[in-house]
Amino acid sequence: MVMEMKLSDGRVLTSPKDIHEAACVYFEDFLKAKSTSSVPDLVGLILEEVSEEENQFFGSNPSVREVKDALFSIHEDSSPGPDGFGSGFFQHCWSLVYQHLLEAVSDFFGGAALPRYYVVMNGTAKGFFKGGRGLRQGDPLSPYLFILVEEVLSRLLKKKFELGRIKSFSHPRHGPVISHLLYADDMVIFANGGRSSVSEIVDVLHIYAKWSGQQFSEGVFRVRYLGVPVVSGRLKLIHFQDVIQKIQKKIEDSLWKRFFCAKYMHGKHPLELSPSGGTRFWKAIVKEIPVVLSRSKWKIREGNVSFWRDSWLNSGPLMEQYQMVGDPELKVKNCMITNNWDMEKLEQLVGSEKMEEIVNEISSRRTALPKKFSMVMWKALNSCLPMDDRIRRPGVYLVSKCECCRECAIEDINHVLYSGNIAKAIWKLSSNTLGIPFVPFWCWRATVEAWFQRASKSSQLGIKIHKDSRLGEKDVQILKSLNLSINSKKDEVLMAVRWERPKEDWFKLNVDGSSINNPGILGAGVVRNEFGKMVFMFAESIGSGSNNLAEVIALRRGLEHCKRLGLNNIIIEMDSLLVVNWVQDGRCSLWYLEDFWDDTMNMLAEMNFSIKHIYREGNKAADFLAQLGSNGVSYEWLGQTEVPLLLRGIHRTDSCGLAYRRKCGCL
Repeated sequence: MVMEMKLSDGRVLTSPKDIHEAACVYFEDFLKAKSTSSVPDLVGLILEEVSEEENQFFGSNPSVREVKDALFSIHEDSSPGPDGFGSGFFQHCWSLVYQHLLEAVSDFFGGAALPRYYVVMNGTAKGFFKGGRGLRQGDPLSPYLFILVEEVLSRLLKKKFELGRIKSFSHPRHGPVISHLLYADDMVIFANGGRSSVSEIVDVLHIYAKWSGQQFSEGVFRVRYLGVPVVSGRLKLIHFQDVIQKIQKKIEDSLWKRFFCAKYMHGKHPLELSPSGGTRFWKAIVKEIPVVLSRSKWKIREGNVSFWRDSWLNSGPLMEQYQMVGDPELKVKNCMITNNWDMEKLEQLVGSEKMEEIVNEISSRRTALPKKFSMVMWKALNSCLPMDDRIRRPGVYLVSKCECCRECAIEDINHVLYSGNIAKAIWKLSSNTLGIPFVPFWCWRATVEAWFQRASKSSQLGIKIHKDSRLGEKDVQILKSLNLSINSKKDEVLMAVRWERPKEDWFKLNVDGSSINNPGILGAGVVRNEFGKMVFMFAESIGSGSNNLAEVIALRRGLEHCKRLGLNNIIIEMDSLLVVNWVQDGRCSLWYLEDFWDDTMNMLAEMNFSIKHIYREGNKAADFLAQLGSNGVSYEWLGQTEVPLLLRGIHRTDSCGLAYRRKCGCL
């Protein structure tokens, strides 16, 4: 019920009668005919296609036969009109209603007044006034009238392009000039962006606004269309990041996903799920999972795919070929050491033969050569390099001369890449160094094919696998002849990392957040006093999302606990350098963290705090607590009672000032 209405002049109405009458006055004024400042001049835009006789014929009232034929051509089960009556009703009751139908059709062709309106408020109808413009919502004429009006705008633009006042956008030679495109009620205009072209486009829009009554507003770039920015040049992957992040966020934060993961998954792999439990809908999903996975293939990327169950090899899941050994939840990344395969572990799991097959297959997916070299090789093998000989072949007369040799030979692919002075010198040097013969009278293609046949498969891929990383004498000789430095194994540099107690009357809050596949985001923290004693600890499972979201929420939860305990002098330590920099700069660069970020900054504004980055080794206690929350259960400890045994050991190490070792590069 509407209890109050404020008018544009500042008056406030409280009487139901006054409110209803004011609403009727407003809508009657809104829907009445508006006078136009000028009559559209369509000369030169729309040619006279319909003769006077044809116009009279189209405007004359249809006969009874024409109305009946039109009515009975509509399927009787078609959708009804706004009044609820479908064509079936009018067909069956034709003898009763045909006279009324004829009158309605005659009114339409005779230009009868537009519909009347009334305003319903608080269950009471009032007003019933005539409309001077517009159509009723859902009127079938609406899209046709819109198309007619948009056609005028389209022709205004087309005429400007034809006269050259709007310069066209860059387009392929001999291709059609595309001036503009219409998508439903959106229009995209393609112009060269010059000041004169933009000025002419604005003039067209002003004319269209004056004729049609529609208004437009001038915006600024960067313009987005369907969520993607309109940029100069080709769209790159980075331009789609916002769209991708929104889609990922919708999937990650999906209530549907979180519900089913919490109720049925329990950290299991999809292939471990049983189709016998759960609702009928869930059973149907589980039944289709093997079908989906059998037609899917996983990319390794960071290695977070199941070593045994996921299909990350061409031959399919390893569990279908070998008996699972060791941890059934093993990830591919667990079989790698610093982005290289752990050969001994692979051999223990699947044997030496399969180990070599895995290494060769994954290595073959990597590009051994830079793209520009690969493209040159591809063009050379397919005779696509821009040589004089290639231009002369279709019959184009051209004087050819190689600028890189004394003989001034014809520039063809064999001369440039093999028999020319420079090419020949490079081939001879490579031949002597690598021990592969060079035959002067061969052609370029034959030599390349011979080298590839002689080279081992691993060297063609740019990969050489050694269980022993030491270089052989021949390898050292080749590297020296090519003036390449030999990098010997370097000693690792270690640094000591310690957790330090806060100063007197201060407390230290160490927090850590992590994001794992299931249950999702984990946040944890520990508060200790100036003596190094634990005051409060927490470990929580808090939904799903990214690592950055986990770190920010962990910080917010830690501050909430400090506020609840009345602790105001806080030293914050985190192993997320990104979040530490955000707090120090007072701004967060990720829009989807804004709500959590505002809460965090508001709490910090009420505290006396400092924040600094600490390496993960010095943040052991918070890191341990974050891992503890991975089972989906939340923990809280006030003081040191019932603290896990391993955490007590970490606490003693920190309190005594003992150091942890951290690898920080090589000498």
